Amino acid sequence: MTAKRIRMILALLLTGLAIVFVVQNTVPVDIKFLFWTLSMSGALLFILLIVSGVVMGWFLRSSYVRRTRQDKKKATDAKIEAEIMNRIHTAPSVKDAQSGQ
Repeated sequence: MTAKRIRMILALLLTGLAIVFVVQNTVPVDIKFLFWTLSMSGALLFILLIVSGVVMGWFLRSSYVRRTRQDKKKATDAKIEAEIMNRIHTAPSVKDAQSGQ
């Protein structure tokens, strides 16, 4: 079984458990935050929390991927620059070429 298949099975299992949780928790709950109080069903609260978690994960993942790509590009640029400098310093100069004639 591949890692991708295991992740898919785990995602489906967690999704199924989340659906069962939502269906069983439809009772209204009070939510207090700072000065506000809000009443909504437990299922709706759970769905909102899951969606916000997915959105945050997506943003964090995209920033991680972008940073990783930038780091790889910087490393590649540094290698290219080092190779160019090495070739410049090891190449025979024009004076050396003319004196050899």
